[in-house]
Amino acid sequence: MRTFFRLVLLGGSLCLIGACRAPQAEYRPTATVKDIMDSIVDPSADVLWEAVATTITAAGTEQRAPQTDEEWVNLRRRTVQLIEATNLLL
Repeated sequence: MRTFFRLVLLGGSLCLIGACRAPQAEYRPTATVKDIMDSIVDPSADVLWEAVATTITAAGTEQRAPQTDEEWVNLRRRTVQLIEATNLLL
């Protein structure tokens, strides 16, 4: 019985020692808010704003919107970038 308790104590000690590790380094962002806005938010927002338009002239009304699957995929990618950029700003 003593051997059993010693093995349990040894196993528990090894588990505790294995769980101990040095603390992780503090997270330090490398980009400023302005960097994120200039490189991710503004370009993505520009694509979204310019994706749909209605122009009224003397010749008539012209409407612009994504037509092909490729255009819709690009619009979706820019939307995801814009959404995820907010996580970087938090």
